[in-house]
Amino acid sequence: MAKEKRRPARGRGRRRMSSALSRTLFAAIVIVIAVALALFLLMRTSGQVSLAENALGSVLTPVQNALTNASNWAVNLVQNQRNYSELSAEYSSLKREYDALKLEVASLEEEAAENDRLSALVGAYDRYSSLSPVYAKVIARDPGVWFDTFSINVGTRDGVQVNMAVVTGDGLIGRVYEAGYSWAKVLTIIDSRSAVACLVQRTRDNGVLRGVTIETYTTASCYGYYLPSSSDASVGDTVITSGVDMLYPKGLPIGTVSAISRESDTSENYIVVTPYADFLHIEEVLVLRTEIEKDSDRTEESLPPLPTPTPRPTKEPTELSLPTVEPEETPKPEDDDSIWYYPTAAPTAAADPSDMGAIEADWANGVQQ
Repeated sequence: MAKEKRRPARGRGRRRMSSALSRTLFAAIVIVIAVALALFLLMRTSGQVSLAENALGSVLTPVQNALTNASNWAVNLVQNQRNYSELSAEYSSLKREYDALKLEVASLEEEAAENDRLSALVGAYDRYSSLSPVYAKVIARDPGVWFDTFSINVGTRDGVQVNMAVVTGDGLIGRVYEAGYSWAKVLTIIDSRSAVACLVQRTRDNGVLRGVTIETYTTASCYGYYLPSSSDASVGDTVITSGVDMLYPKGLPIGTVSAISRESDTSENYIVVTPYADFLHIEEVLVLRTEIEKDSDRTEESLPPLPTPTPRPTKEPTELSLPTVEPEETPKPEDDDSIWYYPTAAPTAAADPSDMGAIEADWANGVQQ
């Protein structure tokens, strides 16, 4: 019990001793610094650096540099924070302005592209003005790479009817196969269900184009069949509509011949035609509202009536009498060497029965009697 009470007393004594030692050491340091300053002031001469001053400067310079750097860092931090806020606000404003300008540029580019397409359509509108064209926009299409079939924003209210031709500024697109009040559907010439009566412009050979384009093809194409076996169509020839199918007006440009088959059987010969129109990108078209008159459209009432022929009177010959035939003058041949002579309707003189056959002799005797 007694030993346990002594331990706290020893601890307090030690703390007192360490506190006194610390105060003594601090007082010594202060005295040393004061003495050093005194020596520095007393021993310094003008234009010279004393040893004490040099030593003190060497000790204080790193501390001064550290304090200066810390002060500059703090100032820069505050300044940068202020500048960052200003720059951030300016950046946000500039970014909004950039986005607005980017949208405006995209809109202008789209308008420029549309102007180019419409300029081509204006030229086509002038070319086909006699066929009553109407402008239309594509509003829907079937899924797939190619524009096999698509819908446009004009219909019967605009005078559009089934089987009217559809073109672009480049060439023939197809025909209307279904028409509503304010819409219509178009079947293009590259569709396998399409058939177009065509004409090779240089050779004037007629044929029929059928679409054969499928998803894996890199270019749209049509195959031309039923060309004459003697056709000399060559690559690069222009193909147009012939108009004999009563669907498309004659003379609409379709495309150019890109290949010719070399089958031994002439019935299997065909040509490959690459259309002028771009069937990957169709946005605006022209519908030619001129209807082609067909033979089936004409009714019997529209044809003029034919006059009823009057039968000629006939006279039956009797068994006892022969028809009276007036003798006609035998024309003389123009060439004396000719062996052809015109027979007379009746003999001019009695013939000798001995010079004739049995039947001819009986006939001659009857005439003479």
